[in-house]
Amino acid sequence: MKYIFDALYIWLLTFFLMPRWLFLAVRSRRYRAGLRQRAGFVPPMPPGCKRLWIHCASVGEAAVPVRVVEQLKKACPQWDIVFSSCTDTGVGRLRKLYPGSEVFYFPFDLSPCVETALGRVKPAAFLLVEQEIWPNMLAACRRRRIPAAIINGRMNERSSHLVRALLRLFPQARKAVELCCVRSMSDAGRFEYAGIERCKIVNTGSLKYEALDTHVPEASLAGLRDLFRLRPGDMVIVAGSTHGSEEIVLARIWERLRLRYPSLRLIIAPRHIERSAHVADVLRGEGCGVRFRTELGKCGKAPGRDVVFIMDTIGELAACYALATVVFVGRSLFPPGGGQNIMEPAALARPVVTGLYTSNFKPELEALTAAGGVRVAENEAQLEEILDFLLKNNRDAEELGGRAQRAVLSNRGATADTMAALVAFAVVLPE
Repeated sequence: MKYIFDALYIWLLTFFLMPRWLFLAVRSRRYRAGLRQRAGFVPPMPPGCKRLWIHCASVGEAAVPVRVVEQLKKACPQWDIVFSSCTDTGVGRLRKLYPGSEVFYFPFDLSPCVETALGRVKPAAFLLVEQEIWPNMLAACRRRRIPAAIINGRMNERSSHLVRALLRLFPQARKAVELCCVRSMSDAGRFEYAGIERCKIVNTGSLKYEALDTHVPEASLAGLRDLFRLRPGDMVIVAGSTHGSEEIVLARIWERLRLRYPSLRLIIAPRHIERSAHVADVLRGEGCGVRFRTELGKCGKAPGRDVVFIMDTIGELAACYALATVVFVGRSLFPPGGGQNIMEPAALARPVVTGLYTSNFKPELEALTAAGGVRVAENEAQLEEILDFLLKNNRDAEELGGRAQRAVLSNRGATADTMAALVAFAVVLPE
């Protein structure tokens, strides 16, 4: 059966993916990085110790297992924990979060690639973060009797149909999953529909609550204030994880709101930093001045008061959120959207605004909505109205942020439940 998937992958690669990949590889280093490791030639690791392989698809998943890893190191000090990601930004973020641990690119899901990678890593257990179903990798784990588990599992309705089809075609991949820890009962139902046995599904809650900082060191904030030339009394809109046309919408709103709030600044952090140059070109086309984060602090003219700042770095979004008077979390204003992590600014007690299309973050949105800790905008006009209200009414904005932070704190506990499930299902066993 594994050769069926190999043939399918090769067909897709030849006729659909390869032309697009070649085009992107010419334009961006991101798509050329780690090819040897993606072919399965990850760093060879010494035998003789138990090793846990944790896979985080991209930068957004990298911080999810932070607290679980801390607990695993305490409970299983002899285990070697290694990490993989599919993207260069994910690999970079993992190296910052887990210094001293081996980090590498996840292999292509072709039989020779995954077999080579497993032979070099030699894991005793394999953890997938959130929604990562790789049929050949999971089937190879099954053949090698390596227990596989999903933690912080999430799945939207559209994905559940695709995964259901994959797991029906590839039953060995389904059987390889010994444990599926999910964020919510809704996710549990979708994983069960997709083919994971109900007895293997445990609702542990969301790990994204666990790793969130509730404050940012003042030194980091002071450094950014200086770079952005923020003055006492300045108001700041931070638009995080933006996507598609959201940057244009935010810039237009900012231009209009500046007529009422002359000290208003706008910081945009695109979801994918390789879009930064494109976003800058689009905003310049709209008549906006633009400065990149990486340009700030270098010799030259200080940024003016009428420019949009674009974050083209990784790892500073939380500090930017902490500077904000109000936060908009993107990939949510236009369909199909999907949303991004609204809990990160919520944990910092920032007033959070998001769009209507947040299907990938339903449990988080429901938690904030129940606490009265989020505002949802259906369109550009409503987004401007909400931002205007929060900028004008400081007390209401502070109360919104406070309720959001309390919702985050009240929903913690997933780390302990996830650890208990990993031990109970014998995925990892304390020494």
